[in-house]
Amino acid sequence: MNKAVFTSIDGGTAHRALILQEIENASVQSWHSGRRARLDIMCFAFTDKTIAKALITFLDTTPQAHVRILADWGQGAKASASVVRYLADLDRDDLTVRIKADAPYFRDPEIGEVRWGYLQSQGMLHHKTLGVVLQGVTERMVLGSFNWSNRGSRAYENTLLLERSDDTAATLDAFTDELDALWDCDDATMPITLSSAFAERARDMVSKGADLTDKTTLEELRGHPEKSFVTAASQMIEHCNIVPAFSGRYMAATQPHYGFSPRNAAKKLDLLRPSGTRKPAPVTINSIALEAIRSVPSGHRIDVAMYAMSPRAPEFTALLEAAQRGCKLRVLLDGTLSKDTAQRLARHANQKDLPIEICTTNRRMHQKYIVAPMDDTVVTGTANMTEDAAARHADHRLLFRNSPEMTAAFAQDFQTIWQRVDHP
Repeated sequence: MNKAVFTSIDGGTAHRALILQEIENASVQSWHSGRRARLDIMCFAFTDKTIAKALITFLDTTPQAHVRILADWGQGAKASASVVRYLADLDRDDLTVRIKADAPYFRDPEIGEVRWGYLQSQGMLHHKTLGVVLQGVTERMVLGSFNWSNRGSRAYENTLLLERSDDTAATLDAFTDELDALWDCDDATMPITLSSAFAERARDMVSKGADLTDKTTLEELRGHPEKSFVTAASQMIEHCNIVPAFSGRYMAATQPHYGFSPRNAAKKLDLLRPSGTRKPAPVTINSIALEAIRSVPSGHRIDVAMYAMSPRAPEFTALLEAAQRGCKLRVLLDGTLSKDTAQRLARHANQKDLPIEICTTNRRMHQKYIVAPMDDTVVTGTANMTEDAAARHADHRLLFRNSPEMTAAFAQDFQTIWQRVDHP
């Protein structure tokens, strides 16, 4: 049975509780079925010590169990508050950790020191997933906007549980493919044991004047040229109620791709165009959002809850087009990060008399979803509505179609927050 929990409805501790319950369930199922259990984790921020302890207990009490953790570059720093380095330093054979390769450093001319910089990042690993794998089959997955941290518990977040069924099997397998592709590729990730030396080499190059945003310099740092992405035969997605999409980019690569798994990157959908016609297009975090927005008929409502939104993102334009054709839009944005975007969207609405209502939250709005309550459609995931989500970071989105229960859950979350915030 699929479910979703939300901070607004279930409280900030509900996300951790769901994760802990699934870790325990994995052990119980392994004991009862005799199937070997593995937990596959992808994390952007993992500082929760309670979850870390639960993983150790899982390994100590479950025969032949294994845990794989794939973390963002920042989680590997020795000075980080992350528990990922602590878990790796346990030096257990049944717990392996890899880090997404990155070199986000620059020399600050004002102080003459090498510093971390967001603009210098070659792409963050932004996934937040827990896969429960029994005898090589991913049976359940926890995923959502929630980072495994105390800060995440204080923000507006969502966490989903997908259990294997005819509807979810392809999606669970797609996430496993994505992790496997990242895990097995030394161009994309590295063992955490190698990350400190790599970081020292990168910082030393920067201190001597190197620009790590330069392709040739990055290739020198990596020790080899840009990797060529392996392609697979195109696969048309038809009649799927859940459509996953991914993004990603190798270090030194000039172009992003639609996930690191060739099978994921090769998928296509018959995308609805603004003209009303359909044409095949790659399944991307952008295209599934455009499909959802464009499919909402005039007079119906579209609710958007988003941490970061850029006017340059194609979804921003699609939302304006939806309002112009008569859809009613309600938009919840983070009051700190997206204040300027909220003001710009409000100006568009006022100048063209569009049916758009915009509110910002005082509490951190960290969700990234679109819900069409009258059309049983939800788009959610880790991807913000920005160019970087599609062009740099390793992100994902899920399109739920013909999903009344999931739609009702997200619609309730949106309405709950909407009633709490101040309206202009």
